[in-house]
Amino acid sequence: MAEVEPDHWASNANDTIDEGNGEETKTTEDADDSSDSSQEKTKMDGLSKPKASLISNEVVPEVASEPENPHAVSSLTGGGDNQKRATLSWHGVDVFAPIDRGSICRRLCRKTDPNEPRIKQILFDVNGKVEPGTLLAVMGASGAGKTTLMNVLAHRNIGNVKVMGSVMVNNTPVGLNINSISAYVQQEDLFIGTLTVREHLTFHALLRMDKHVSRADRLRRVEEVLLELGLVKCADTLIGIPGRMRGISGGEKKRLAFASEVLTDPSILFADEPTSGLDSFMAQNVVSTLQRLASQGRTIVCTIHQPSSEVYAMFSR
Repeated sequence: MAEVEPDHWASNANDTIDEGNGEETKTTEDADDSSDSSQEKTKMDGLSKPKASLISNEVVPEVASEPENPHAVSSLTGGGDNQKRATLSWHGVDVFAPIDRGSICRRLCRKTDPNEPRIKQILFDVNGKVEPGTLLAVMGASGAGKTTLMNVLAHRNIGNVKVMGSVMVNNTPVGLNINSISAYVQQEDLFIGTLTVREHLTFHALLRMDKHVSRADRLRRVEEVLLELGLVKCADTLIGIPGRMRGISGGEKKRLAFASEVLTDPSILFADEPTSGLDSFMAQNVVSTLQRLASQGRTIVCTIHQPSSEVYAMFSR
């Protein structure tokens, strides 16, 4: 009996190995079939429009987006008349953002639903095009996603959102490199109130203009911008601090904000609600300034909330 048992164990072991190999072979065949079907599905998906699917409350891109071209704006930075000619377009832009779950105390005090979505879609398949010399107004109610669209186009403050779609300049996909040919005017005015208008622009010119530009050319550019934006009369007036020091008016502050960005002669200008907080007369002056900048061949996109009929009629689109 002692001699039979090893043969019996060996037979069982062989049976086990054969069964295991059979199962492994079957699994490999299934994997090959699955791989073939997956490749066919990928080819079919490649012909369709890029889109996103929500799986387990996470954004999963089905088709990889096109890589951005680092040389996409090289033709716009060489100087001359072509520097101000840029056609901005965007196609199929979808934006997803995480839902704010509140503070730790709020999460501990309220009952959470495990099936509660953790992301929300802000923009749905947005398309548009702006040509040189055009003043475009992006209108919508508060919370409609106007500023989000502006940030996507300007490629700023989008670190915590997922963006699908494409943004192109002159039919070439761009990304972060759009900052070299564009400027962004924020809704809030950020100034040093103890400086004069000329001192403020000189400070920006010394810090932001190309290092190969001489000091004399920088100062000459400051005077050109003062004249271009109608700030000559208040050039030596203090900007002022609200409630503490009198200074220039609200409309002049808006024009000064534009002047700070126009110093570098950008091809594209973004402005986030430039007329907010201004009366109708000041708002018309600000939009008139934008019209003059657009007439020089710049592409200007701005958001606006509840404009008057006069201001609305001043926009190209």
